[in-house]
Amino acid sequence: MTNILLVEPNEALRDILWETLESAGYVVISAQDFSEGKILLETGQWDVLLTAISRDGIEGPQLAESASALGIPTIFIADNIVKIGIRHKAGSPHGYLLADLAARVRSITRAPASHAA
Repeated sequence: MTNILLVEPNEALRDILWETLESAGYVVISAQDFSEGKILLETGQWDVLLTAISRDGIEGPQLAESASALGIPTIFIADNIVKIGIRHKAGSPHGYLLADLAARVRSITRAPASHAA
């Protein structure tokens, strides 16, 4: 199973992303702020970090650096719920439609989502 840590202070956006990924068969645990996200990042087993770019003090790029040190790839969420950027190790964020999110997670982890029978 692919475990995703979702860190997004905007509750409405967090719910949309959670629902999108859960319906695609991923296990998603969400944090409502970066402080909670940092604790979960350091104490859990994650395949992907999905995080807002910045808010509340500890910013998304700082969280992404911590994830990178743990070997966890990061997907950045733009403030606009339609566009999502993926940060590759040597690249810049590129925009993707929300509908492509599950496919992008799959391409990063190279693991299929788990579907309940």
